[in-house]
Amino acid sequence: MNHEFFEYEKDKPYIFIPVHSSTGSKVNERLFSHWHEELEIAYCKKGNARHYINGEIIDEKPGHVIVTNSEFMHSIMPGIKDDSAIEIVTYVLIIRPSFLKACFPSYDEIYFSNKETIASAAISEIFENLFELENAENSKLSFLHAESLILELLYQLSRKGVVRRNEVDNINVQKDIERMKGVISFIKDHFREKIPQSLVAEKFYFSISYFSRYFKKMMGVSYSEFLLNYRLYKAESELVTTSKSIMDIAVNNGFADDRRFIISFKKKFGCTPLQYRKHDRSINGNF
Repeated sequence: MNHEFFEYEKDKPYIFIPVHSSTGSKVNERLFSHWHEELEIAYCKKGNARHYINGEIIDEKPGHVIVTNSEFMHSIMPGIKDDSAIEIVTYVLIIRPSFLKACFPSYDEIYFSNKETIASAAISEIFENLFELENAENSKLSFLHAESLILELLYQLSRKGVVRRNEVDNINVQKDIERMKGVISFIKDHFREKIPQSLVAEKFYFSISYFSRYFKKMMGVSYSEFLLNYRLYKAESELVTTSKSIMDIAVNNGFADDRRFIISFKKKFGCTPLQYRKHDRSINGNF
C-alpha cells in the first residue's frame, strides 16, 4: 500500500486505529511510509514514538499529539532508550476530508503545525473518550458524541497554530518528496525482485550517494533495512495466513534462500519462522 485509501462506515467521518508495536515485535504496516488525503492525528498513550513526516523527525512522548497533514509522507517508529526496545501504544485518528472542509472552508490552503508541543489534559481526555466509544456499542448518539469530540479536538489544535500552505511550501523539497513517494511505491511493487539501491537511485534520477543520505533522512532507516523490513512484514503475513513451506515463503518474498530468511526473521522476531507459526496457531487456531 502506497497512497492509502480508507473505507468509512456510513455517515462516519473518521476512523480510529489503535497502533501497538515495539522494536522487537510483529511488523505493523502502519509503521511503513505512506500518505493519504485525510488528516491524521496521532496521540501517544504509552512509550516514546518517533515520527518521520516529509523528512522531518519529531519525537513524541506520552500525552503528546502529532498532526500529519494531507498527502504528507509519514511513518511511526518505536523510540529507543539505552539500546533497548520501547513498547508504544498510539491512537491514530483519520479524519475524512469532506468533514474537514465543512469545518474549515479554506482547508486546502492551511497546514496544522507541529512546531509547538501539543499536549494537554483536554486532548488526552478526548482521545480516551474516543477509544471508549470505539469499544462500545455503536448508536447514532455515539456517532454524535464522537463528532463533537473531534470538533473539540480540531478547536484545540487550531489554538496551537495553523499556518498558510504557501508559507511552508518549498518547490524543490516537494519535488524530492514526490520522487521519494515514487521510490516507496516501486519498492512495494517490486520487493520480490532483486532491486539494489543503485538501480532504484538511477531509476528515479538520484545520485547513489545523495539517494542513500536522503532515503535515511526521509525514512529513518537505510534503504537496505527498509527493504528487509518490508519483505519480513509480507513474509510474516504469509506465515500465519497460509500453509506454504518456509522455503516457498522465503523465495516468494525476495529472499535468496530459506537460510537467509530464517536468520533475518529470527533477528527481527526472536524466534524461527516455524516457531513463530506454531506459536500463532496455538493462540489463534490452525489455518
